[in-house]
Amino acid sequence: MYEPILQEDFAVLNASELCKILGDYNRMRLLLLLSDAQERTISEITVKLQSSQSLVSHQVRLLKEVHILTTRKTGKYVYCKIADHFISVILQLLLLYTQKHFSKC
Repeated sequence: MYEPILQEDFAVLNASELCKILGDYNRMRLLLLLSDAQERTISEITVKLQSSQSLVSHQVRLLKEVHILTTRKTGKYVYCKIADHFISVILQLLLLYTQKHFSKC
């Protein structure tokens, strides 16, 4: 594995890992759904994405492990939201970029 030499390399390494995480189609759809800063339950996300509850739960767990999502449980419901507004900004910028440069393909 790559060994960072300079302190700045840690930031580059972490940024590249973040890109890998965001590079998954299902995770991207989930995050875009949550990018309006509203909390949603796993059940709501499942319906909106027309996906299985197990897939959504798995993606939520992965995103929570890397501190992109936060969750809280109230009764039988698990509520999810994006942990930091910067993630929403990154997602919106990615969408703008791809719409500008790839929509004509």
